[in-house]
Amino acid sequence: MQTLARIPLLAAIAALVILSYSPPSAWAKKAEKAETYATIEFSPGATVPAGTMVKITGRAFCDESLGAICLAQHQELTVGKIQITPTLDVTDAHVDCVSGDPSEDNIGMGAPDFSVDFVTAGLGGQTLGFQVHYVTPGGKDGPKNSFSVCVDLAITQSDPLPDDTLSYGQGFYGSSPTGEAVVAQLIDEQTCIVINDILVAIPVDIGFESQACETSDDFESLALFLTGEVGSQGGNNDDGFLTAGNPSENGPGLNLAAQKITLLLNLNLDALEELPIEPGYFININTIQDLVAGKPGPFVDPVFNNHDLYDFCEDTVDDGHDICDPGSLVLSELGELVQALDEVQTTVEDICTAALSMLENDFPSILVNGVEVSRGDMTDILGLINESYDEGVPSGFITMGDVD
Repeated sequence: MQTLARIPLLAAIAALVILSYSPPSAWAKKAEKAETYATIEFSPGATVPAGTMVKITGRAFCDESLGAICLAQHQELTVGKIQITPTLDVTDAHVDCVSGDPSEDNIGMGAPDFSVDFVTAGLGGQTLGFQVHYVTPGGKDGPKNSFSVCVDLAITQSDPLPDDTLSYGQGFYGSSPTGEAVVAQLIDEQTCIVINDILVAIPVDIGFESQACETSDDFESLALFLTGEVGSQGGNNDDGFLTAGNPSENGPGLNLAAQKITLLLNLNLDALEELPIEPGYFININTIQDLVAGKPGPFVDPVFNNHDLYDFCEDTVDDGHDICDPGSLVLSELGELVQALDEVQTTVEDICTAALSMLENDFPSILVNGVEVSRGDMTDILGLINESYDEGVPSGFITMGDVD
């Protein structure tokens, strides 16, 4: 009877022992750290011309749903730190990913979704590696550390302001005897057709009749309308269309057409064996470093060089560069518009196409890459493009490649 009475007690003890030593997975899971991964991104891209300011951005994400912080896989982390580290060789020189190893040094550190601006001036021809290190905030809920892959930034030797590039303002072709004399040479069949369409579309009588665009005589006839008789040295007042673009007897608003025609002539300067602006060049509002004969040259500030782009700007730093001091710049309405166009990577061709559509359809405004541009602003922007390499001196307003 005693033996039988003890059986329930022994069974209870055995059950307690089993519970005490049951697999601890459910409890241990709470102590585990969530896996993470980090990413690195270059803007405007992983290959840029020297002089481009490159934004390097690091982010971190949960690789699994676990704990109180990582509530979902691929959730972007907002806690902890991001370190952006360079790849160094044994001499601590910054090299590409293959030639070195990620270092413990960093060129910037901050909260996740952290960016640092990397100056590429003077680094043309180099390829440099970078990696992002995500550092956990620690604590019982903190996820694990992680590293991004090492990614190379290729910095080309291309000059953002190519040497010997040339452009001229409207006045050169309209009233300078030298400029007037070359207009016929800058008109080919396609340019003749476009200029003809622009002049025909003008809603007021400018004394122009649609003409053929087939022979050199046709091109010379169109040039004569644009410039009038080629004047002698010292000036010309024969009222060709480009002389003012807005002669009083022709009514207002013709300067848009004149600036558009001037740009078409500038794009054809290779006919004179000169180096013209290319349609694929970009509008720029940022200070950049010019390269002269492949070597770092002066810094060029397109805002400082074009007073219509700002309402206020100071240059008090005695450094030999004409650059608006940091914190002193107040952009004008035109400057803010140009900044918006720059941010959406607007090219000369984009402006050229929009201006032509505006003229042919008599639009009061038009969208350029999503940015609304009025007729007056389009006229000003065309003028800034035409003067961007005025007689070979770059203003910085038009660059080879987007240098943001």
